[in-house]
Amino acid sequence: MKKNIKITESALNRIIKRVIKEQYSDEGQLDVNELAKKIVLSKKYSEIVDEILPNDYNNEFEFRENFISNLLDEYYDEEYYDDLYNVVETEYGNIILDLYGSSGE
Repeated sequence: MKKNIKITESALNRIIKRVIKEQYSDEGQLDVNELAKKIVLSKKYSEIVDEILPNDYNNEFEFRENFISNLLDEYYDEEYYDDLYNVVETEYGNIILDLYGSSGE
């Protein structure tokens, strides 16, 4: 017998965070590179692209900083936040900077 289960977005986010916490390596270290990749490929990334306006920022670096902060806001209180932020900035920062430049300014 097959059951359909409805789940709220907030419950889904809690489940995702729980699964992510379980994705530690054998040494007990979270693979922040893999987490960063999942976040950048997520629906939230697309939502931020649609919502954030580059011309609201003084320069592309302020835009990138705010974009990444918004993208990672759910992880702010996590002990690995700084590492995660650095990985996203290093690996995907240029793509985000390109979003600023493609705004027509």
